[in-house]
Amino acid sequence: MSADVVLLERVWPPAIPDPGHVSQIGGWPNLPAEMDWPEIVLADGGRVALDFLAQIDLAELPNVTQRALLPAAGTLYFFALSQSHVPLEEFGPGAARVLYSPVSARGVQPRRPPPNAGWNQDELNHGRTVAAEYRDTDAPRGELHPRCPVVARGAQIGSDGIADAAIDRIETSFDFYRASLPRRVEDATLYINFARNHWRENIIPFDGMRDHFTRQAREYVNFEGKPLPGGWVPPQQPRPIYVDNCLSEAFWATFRTDYSHWRDEAVSLKAQLLALGRDTLLLDDQREAVHGVVEAGDRLARQVSRYGLYLDSRGPMASRMALATLLLQHPEIARKHGDEVAAAHPGQQRRRAISHRMLGPPYDVQGDTMSGEEPILLLQLDSDEWGPRLSWWDGGNLTFWISAPDAAAGRFDRARAEIEGH
Repeated sequence: MSADVVLLERVWPPAIPDPGHVSQIGGWPNLPAEMDWPEIVLADGGRVALDFLAQIDLAELPNVTQRALLPAAGTLYFFALSQSHVPLEEFGPGAARVLYSPVSARGVQPRRPPPNAGWNQDELNHGRTVAAEYRDTDAPRGELHPRCPVVARGAQIGSDGIADAAIDRIETSFDFYRASLPRRVEDATLYINFARNHWRENIIPFDGMRDHFTRQAREYVNFEGKPLPGGWVPPQQPRPIYVDNCLSEAFWATFRTDYSHWRDEAVSLKAQLLALGRDTLLLDDQREAVHGVVEAGDRLARQVSRYGLYLDSRGPMASRMALATLLLQHPEIARKHGDEVAAAHPGQQRRRAISHRMLGPPYDVQGDTMSGEEPILLLQLDSDEWGPRLSWWDGGNLTFWISAPDAAAGRFDRARAEIEGH
C-alpha cells in the first residue's frame, strides 16, 4: 500500500533557480541574524558548531497526506555533526538541531559557517567522508557540502520503501568508470584536493601528522597478537619498511623537505589551472601533470603508511562530483556534453535512486529509525556523493524526526536525529 511523501529532488542537469529560491541541501544557510548557529559542548569541554545540512521553504511543500502537521509557511534549518563515526545519540541531543523561522528565508543573506565548524576532520583513525576527502584545502574547514538547490514534489512510496522516482541507467558512450584522468579544471582541483586532504592540510600541523604515524609504527612493533572469538590474531610479521621510516629521525628530516616541495608543487599547479577557468577542458599534458602530482603524493603516503591514496578508484567519483558542482555555475555544459551529463546522473550508479524526503514513511536501512510519540519525518538525507557530498557511513542516511505533539506546538528544538547505515 502506497503512502504520500515529499521528495526533495535535485534537478539534473542542475539549473540555476530564481534568486528567491532557498530550499537547498548544503551550502550556506539563509539564517536570520537573530538566530544563533547551533553548537554542541563535547565531553572534553570543547565547543564546536554543527554542520549546516539543509534548509526547506515550507511554503513550497506540496499538499501530501501529512502536510498539515507542519506550518504552512516559514523555513526549517537542519544541522548535525556530519562527520560523526558513531551514533549521534552518543553525543546527546545537541549533536543535531532543527531551527524554525516563521518567515521565509527569501531575501536573507547567506551566512558563512563559523570558524569552529567542520568538527572531526582531524580524526586519523577512521575512514573519512567524501565531503572531507574532497574539501577545498584552502577554504575554511567548515565548508564541506556544496550548495544544491532542491525542488519539492509529492510522490508515492511502495511497500519496499522505494519512491516512484527510480531512474534506470541510461546507456551512453561516456563511462566515468573509465575516466582515470581529469577532464576539466574543476575535476583537476578535486583530484589535487583529494591528495592534499590525505595530509589534513590546514587541519593538522605537519608535526601532528608525524606524531600520528610514529605512534602507529610503535604500536605495530609492540603488537603481540590478540584473542578474538573463535581465533587468534598473530603478531604482525614481517616488519614493513614504513615502520622503520617512521621511527627514524633522519628519515623525518628528509621527508619534511620532500613533503614541503610536493605541497608547493600541488598548490602551484592548482592555482595555474584555476586561472584558466573551472569549466576549461584540459589538454593532455595538463591532465598528465595533475596525475603526476597525485602519484607523487601517493608515493609519499606509502613511505609512512601501509596505505596509499588509491585515487584510481576515486577518480571517477571526483569527475562526477566535479560535473555536478560545475553545472550549477555553467549550465551550458549540459548542452555541449550531453553524453557525459547523462552518464553522471546521480541515480544511475546506485541500486536505487537517491531519495531525500520529508513527511510520510522514512527509508529504513536496518529497521525502525524513528521512535517516540507519533513520530513525524521532518527530513531524511540520503547518501548523495555527487552533489552535496553527503555520505552516511556505508551508504546509509541521516533522519530527522519530531513527535506530533511537539510539531503541533512548534517545538522544533525537540526534534531528534540519527545516522543509520548498513
